[in-house]
Amino acid sequence: MLNNINTLILGVLLSISSIVYGQRGKVSLKISDNSGNPIPYAQVHVARNSISGSANKQGICNLQLPKGNWNVSVIHPEYLSSQKRIAVKEGQEINLIVMLERRESPPETLINSKKN
Repeated sequence: MLNNINTLILGVLLSISSIVYGQRGKVSLKISDNSGNPIPYAQVHVARNSISGSANKQGICNLQLPKGNWNVSVIHPEYLSSQKRIAVKEGQEINLIVMLERRESPPETLINSKKN
């Protein structure tokens, strides 16, 4: 009897996990400059979703995205940002190479100074 209950619980848990995680795909981004050098710590954001990530020292960022069409933005303060539109299918693995172009000059930082 106990074995039947354990088998039933295991079946329910596997069904739930396949529903929750089964409709996702893996997206791996390799972020580099125009010469192919990795850009570490670039930020990756997915529009209309709270999923985001950061590239590691090798310029790699891995994300799990639900199936669907997504706009993925790659941002780094020393480079012009890039946006890619991707279609993710259930269980799919997507490998993207994103090349960023270096900015002519660093972005300006606004400093609010009050005079009293």
